[in-house]
Amino acid sequence: MNFLAAAGVLDALMLELAERGVVAPAHVTASLQTARSLARIGLRKAEEDSESELKILAILQDAEMNLLSLAETNFGAAYAEDWQRRMAVAGATPVTKPNESASKFVAGVPKGVHWVRIRQSELEKLPDAEFSRFSLTAMPQTDGYLLLYGEKTNIAAFLKEMRKVYKEG
Repeated sequence: MNFLAAAGVLDALMLELAERGVVAPAHVTASLQTARSLARIGLRKAEEDSESELKILAILQDAEMNLLSLAETNFGAAYAEDWQRRMAVAGATPVTKPNESASKFVAGVPKGVHWVRIRQSELEKLPDAEFSRFSLTAMPQTDGYLLLYGEKTNIAAFLKEMRKVYKEG
C-alpha cells in the first residue's frame, strides 16, 4: 500500500472538510502526521518491516474512519463513498522511493562559491565558450547534469543569457 498517497488523500479530505466548516479532531491531524513520518522513514529503509507497516496501516485506517464518518454525517453517504474510492485508488498506486534531498555540499566545488546544476541536453544550443565567457567552471555529473560554479553574479548572468537563447528559438 502506498501510505504517503493515502495520507495525501486524507489530508485533502481534511482540508475540504475544513473549507466547508467541519473541523477534524486534533488527534486525527496528529495521527496523519505520525503515519506520514513513519511511512517516509520506512521508504528510506532497504528492507520491509511488516510491524511498522501494520502500525502505519492502523493509524491511517483510524484517521480514515474518523474523517469519513465526519464527511458522511455532514455531507451524505455519496460524498463519503467518493472519498473512500479516492483512498482505495491512492493506496493502490505504486510506491516510489522519494528523491534524496540534494546536499548543499558538492564535492570539488570550492567553499563559498555558488553553483547550479543544468541538464546537459538543455545546453545543446549554447556553444562551449559560453561558460568561460561568464567565468564559470563546468563539471559533468554522472546523472546527466552539468555542474556550473563561480561567482553568484556570473551564474545569474549566464542563466539570464540562457533564458534569452531559449526564448528566441
